[in-house]
Amino acid sequence: MDEEILTSVKEYLGITSDYTHFDKQIASDINTCFSILTQVGAGPATGFAITISDGTSSETWRDYSNDETLVGFAREYIEKMVRIMFDPPGSSFVLDSMKRIAEEVLWRINVYVDPYKLNE
Repeated sequence: MDEEILTSVKEYLGITSDYTHFDKQIASDINTCFSILTQVGAGPATGFAITISDGTSSETWRDYSNDETLVGFAREYIEKMVRIMFDPPGSSFVLDSMKRIAEEVLWRINVYVDPYKLNE
């Protein structure tokens, strides 16, 4: 859980941590996802974003939340969405599947942070 967010997402994308050419774009995509998570009530109420300073980013998943379940959901959602935004699969079937999975994870996050929504 102390893993750096940018590093772990890059690893999911198949990019080594020492290859930094796309870091700003990937960080922007990650921050877009964090904005969406904030809108559904997940994570810090004031929002969360990673920053690139001197070519590095040091924010960890623990910086986002100490709730391991929420971090697991958020990580899965962010990895899938960044993959869709940054390097979408060539097959429309795979892309549609990834989008459905990401939407379901976002729904699960929404229910996790506000279980009373199930009864509405």
